[in-house]
Amino acid sequence: MRAVARTQLVQQSRDHVRREELRTEPEEVAAALLGAAPKTRRNLMWGMRKNPSGWNAAQTTAMHWLQRSALKSARAWPLRELYARARQHNNAEQAAKDLRAG
Repeated sequence: MRAVARTQLVQQSRDHVRREELRTEPEEVAAALLGAAPKTRRNLMWGMRKNPSGWNAAQTTAMHWLQRSALKSARAWPLRELYARARQHNNAEQAAKDLRAG
């Protein structure tokens, strides 16, 4: 599988977690968002899709909020970094350790 296809698979997985959480646990998401505007949800969506170096101020704020929350989306977001580390060391055992630690 090509690297681009694997990266897209990671992105699709994170998007699935985010959408599923919004659909099945709207009360938890709303409570975590503390009544934030729908625009905050869009900033989270785009923040999860972009490289952190490309975040605008609103995306940075939304992603910092996400990292402090107990949502499933917060646990899914670091998959990008885990995948990048796994590609660098190209070692299944190390990738498993990273995933457990991550």
